[in-house]
Amino acid sequence: MIRTAVIGLAGLALIVAGCNGDPPSATTTAADGSKGSAAATKAPAFTDSQLATALLTTTDLGGTWKVAPKSTATPKTSPSPAAAATPQSDTGCAYLDRLIKNSDKGGADDFGGGAGPEVNFTVDTFGPFLFQKVSASGEADAKKLISLLSGLASNCKTFQSVDENGTATEFRVERIDLKKAGDDTVGLRLTGATPPTLLGSLTVEFSMITVRRGQLLSTLAWIGINTKPDPAFLQKLTDTSAEKLNTVKR
Repeated sequence: MIRTAVIGLAGLALIVAGCNGDPPSATTTAADGSKGSAAATKAPAFTDSQLATALLTTTDLGGTWKVAPKSTATPKTSPSPAAAATPQSDTGCAYLDRLIKNSDKGGADDFGGGAGPEVNFTVDTFGPFLFQKVSASGEADAKKLISLLSGLASNCKTFQSVDENGTATEFRVERIDLKKAGDDTVGLRLTGATPPTLLGSLTVEFSMITVRRGQLLSTLAWIGINTKPDPAFLQKLTDTSAEKLNTVKR
């Protein structure tokens, strides 16, 4: 149950982080009045190795954080038949459902996807856990993502997460008070209590922070069971992420 909750929430972070918006099909106008595709003059994409310079390290985190093995920390699982029969985007919040459904379809309607390098950290077997993804898109799309995330807090006061066994947990959504870093910063706190288990009812605390610098995005997801993150640590993550985005060069 604990691992399922962690994987599900980390997956949600990556779903939302991938909603960068459809690339605009804009046209450009030359000095002679002729029109051409903006894609023709688009700067080359960043490579994963270039983006990876903005990934955090255990030195950045300090304390007893260590890199988590992908075999136990990668937030991707194959859903059981029962879970597949229940739409995972039926969260009870239309705004969030729209994000998830469009992400599942590759962003064909309103949102696109942005691939990028990821790293996973943990303190212990039962957490807390920290996931980070660095990605790049058009600057307008990056700004749109920040707007979408900001809207999540005001449009989804609560939502429901269903694990692969069909167990539902309701989460409340709040903004995290963070000092701005980079060009834009948005922080969201999701808190939920699981149904009773052998260990009693567990409180799942999930903090997601997205920092933008130009067209670059760093998305972080801190997840803990029956524990809360230190606000000073979240601000440190925010500031360090912004600093490391400055190291990304073509």
